[in-house]
Amino acid sequence: MASPTDSDTPAQPEAAPAASGREKKEDLRRKAGRPKSVRPTDFEPMAWESSKTKVDRGEVYHDGESGGKAPIGSCLSGVVNGLKAAWGRLNVFEMASVAAFVIVALLGLFFFRSLVHSGPVVDALEDTSLAVVDLPAKGSLLTLNSIEAVWRDPLPGETVRPGANIVPVVNIALGGGIGYLRVLFRDEVGKIRGDSLVEKVTSGRVAGGATYTGVCSEGYATSMRLIECLAGRLEPWTVQIYESKDYDMSINEWTLIAMFDMPAEQEAKPQAG
Repeated sequence: MASPTDSDTPAQPEAAPAASGREKKEDLRRKAGRPKSVRPTDFEPMAWESSKTKVDRGEVYHDGESGGKAPIGSCLSGVVNGLKAAWGRLNVFEMASVAAFVIVALLGLFFFRSLVHSGPVVDALEDTSLAVVDLPAKGSLLTLNSIEAVWRDPLPGETVRPGANIVPVVNIALGGGIGYLRVLFRDEVGKIRGDSLVEKVTSGRVAGGATYTGVCSEGYATSMRLIECLAGRLEPWTVQIYESKDYDMSINEWTLIAMFDMPAEQEAKPQAG
């Protein structure tokens, strides 16, 4: 029987390359159910770092103008670095000029602050209402025993200008004296309103009566202006009462006896029977 030839000899499998020590350890870990060890080079930090990890680091983000997100800390650091770079490009003369400007600005701010706080303390607003007029008000010629002031509708026979549906009126009770009595009505801006009211007083009487009634020929179209005065949205009118020994004298030569704000009160209308 012929011996088998080399071609009939079964092929032997090639020898597997010997495993390295690290591969053997990894094979043992895999069989034991332990995870594969991770080397530092197996990942890239920029690949796994998420926005959550950035928040965990304490960075605060805001919406940028381009619609993206930018950390506030990086913006502030960019501004600081920009200022440092700009300061570094200045020469000695420019640095000295900037420092001098800052010092002058601080001194000016300190001086202005001290000037404001050193000013006089504003007193409470002076009460100029009719209630504080010291009566009887005595001048060198005339005496005013009492004063009443009210807004009312013009009466028949009283001369008023068109549109003056409610006018200021003062009733003055005289207490004696001889001279001339003058009443001026000024509006909320200090302008004289109405006709000049001047009457001669003889022994404390005007045209035979002890009470003088002064009616302004101008006023308001509606009583809504009085509501604005009461609410503080409109300044009140002012009444000034003067005396003089002669009629033909300039207003600067008349003597002021009493002055007060016209009350924002309207006389009650009589009810029809």
